[in-house]
Amino acid sequence: SQVSQSATPPGKRAFVRRTFDFYEEQIAYLKQESLREQLAGKEGSMNAMVREAIDEWITKRTSTK
Repeated sequence: SQVSQSATPPGKRAFVRRTFDFYEEQIAYLKQESLREQLAGKEGSMNAMVREAIDEWITKRTSTK
């Protein structure tokens, strides 16, 4: 049998698309911050903001165990 290789280069993290429910005010805030960053010439990616927040949440949860 053939070994499956990941399309993700070493040192990079693979994206997995999922659907989650958010509160309206959370999305409104993310949109506002995204636009603020874009106007400042930055990326302004809401996806990146959510990934960063989840990484921080996981680090917090795993550091207390």
